[in-house]
Amino acid sequence: MNGENLTELNLLGGISPLLTDIGIAIIILLLGFIIGKVTRILLEKILLELQVDKGLKAIKRNISLRKSLPILMSIIIYSIAVMLALNHLGILEAVLKAILALVLLILAGSIILWLSHLLPNVVAGFKLRSKKDFTEGMIIKSKVVRGRIKKIGFLKTRIESEEDTYLVPNYSLTKKKSPIGKYEVAKK
Repeated sequence: MNGENLTELNLLGGISPLLTDIGIAIIILLLGFIIGKVTRILLEKILLELQVDKGLKAIKRNISLRKSLPILMSIIIYSIAVMLALNHLGILEAVLKAILALVLLILAGSIILWLSHLLPNVVAGFKLRSKKDFTEGMIIKSKVVRGRIKKIGFLKTRIESEEDTYLVPNYSLTKKKSPIGKYEVAKK
């Protein structure tokens, strides 16, 4: 019976430090969020009293420091509280690595998407420039667009009408089913 009590005591002893660490981390978070909220309210009142935005309007700036600075400060305090809580739990480094990996993954995906739109438009731009029957100054007519071709760029073709200016991706002008519909080009 004495051995069973020791086993129960060891189990509780093993759980207790974990629960204590989680409790301290929660307290750190709560204190951080309270401090962040109080800082935000105090800064808003101080900046309102100092009439900081009126000084910015005098120098023709449409920035509201009275609103943005308190929000920025509270976000910084919240972030510090979260990092302190994660550090207390011993998982800050792992979380930062996971966030960095996620950011790099999103960045790589964005670059791949950008390239998937860039390369076809550049190739199409070269095709359009090499065509004799599609040059700058010509009139283009379709159901959607009617105007003069002003510039055939590397990515987009600029078409100007009396009412509007259109930037049409080059790739869409070389496709059989163009988003602007079937079009005709005349020298006029």
